[in-house]
Amino acid sequence: MHSKHPLALLGALAIVAPAMSARAGAPVPLLKLVDAFPNIRVQFPVDIQFAPDHPDRIYVVLQKLGQVKFFVNEPAPSPPKTFLDLSSRITTMGPEAGILALAFHPDYASNGYIFVTYTSFDGFCWHSVVSRFTRSASDPDVIDDTTELVLFDVLEDQPDHNVHRLAFGPDACLYIAAGDGGSPNQDVEGDAQNPATLKGSILRIDVNAADPPLNYAIPQDNPFARNKLGYREEVFCYGLRNPWRFSFGPDGKLWVGDVGGQLREEISLATPGANLGWNLVEGTHCRTSPDCLDADLTPPVVEYPHEVTPDGGHAVIAGQVFTDPRCPALYGAFIYTDHISANFWAIHYADDALVANTNVLPLSGARPTAIARTPDGELLVADYSSSGRVLRLETVNICPADFAPPLGQLDFTDVTTFLQAFLDMIPTADLAEPAGVFDFSDVTRFLAKFVAGCH
Repeated sequence: MHSKHPLALLGALAIVAPAMSARAGAPVPLLKLVDAFPNIRVQFPVDIQFAPDHPDRIYVVLQKLGQVKFFVNEPAPSPPKTFLDLSSRITTMGPEAGILALAFHPDYASNGYIFVTYTSFDGFCWHSVVSRFTRSASDPDVIDDTTELVLFDVLEDQPDHNVHRLAFGPDACLYIAAGDGGSPNQDVEGDAQNPATLKGSILRIDVNAADPPLNYAIPQDNPFARNKLGYREEVFCYGLRNPWRFSFGPDGKLWVGDVGGQLREEISLATPGANLGWNLVEGTHCRTSPDCLDADLTPPVVEYPHEVTPDGGHAVIAGQVFTDPRCPALYGAFIYTDHISANFWAIHYADDALVANTNVLPLSGARPTAIARTPDGELLVADYSSSGRVLRLETVNICPADFAPPLGQLDFTDVTTFLQAFLDMIPTADLAEPAGVFDFSDVTRFLAKFVAGCH
């Protein structure tokens, strides 16, 4: 149906204007955490991934054990099986040491390649290692640990602020989050502001080719490819302190969480060649000079203070874009959390600007280290608490007609957002049968939900 126009529908919606009212009192949680697999317990979980050839499996990275285990995504799965064991290669010194992230090659089903990052110690120096491993020829459920191909071996100042996250982008390149090396003096070396190093950066490489002596190739559209300044050509963006987690949204935007030092935690959008500010700034707070906030720095989308309150935390955990069409209020929002305060927030972002940043689950009591999105669109959370659980985020207390922030209340923004979703034939606006058809039955269903309000 392509004859719809917002003005034609506004007349029909005008009759419900008196129903628009804000919910009184303090905000209530809009999400809750549930134990997704009560019979499964995992020690030190820091990453959750899904294999292209087995979308029904959940792979969990167990940091201090140096292992990756998997189990089937069903209500009562069998005990986890070991997929990869690097326990003999890792160091566990320091809270951020161990095996830290896993990424499956997009063509894993055919080539059997995975990529991991882990820390090691040679007796004198700490190392952040990024390597490729290959599936066992004799057992497709196991990775052969003798097939290691090292891509990076980065010397670190301390056993923290390492290489923490790996992910393939929509361009099939491998993106790698590298911290500033863990200097106890807040990166006085200035590595994060120096693209001649790999530290304090998001790196981007092509693992389907090689530029000897490298075991990978430099994408020719990288911002510093073929530069004459001595910058590392792998650098995609820089100015990061400790980018523990990042993820790509369905629109290709790269969301990065940078763990702060003494002042602020921040969520940023990374773009080619961007300088995200550290160690000149922390969030939007100058560290080096009063006039450090110049046009050359990319400010965060959101920042919050170091305090364990519903407004703060101490270690940001970047999350995932919410894609479940059954919840219009959060559809398209970026959900993120904090390891210490365990607040969960939703960022609504449109037209290159922040629309709202809403605390959707205050002080949850978990110890989140990662948020993952299943192939079906559910959000899972790795819980590092003593329980060692995989949790699931579920929606609660959300008005059926709540399509836009401010969340928890109905006003004209919900009406206009529904109209736009209806015109664009976005699944959130497909409220009535027949499924996949956008007609006036969807509009009347929305009207009924809107009139009912938040009861």
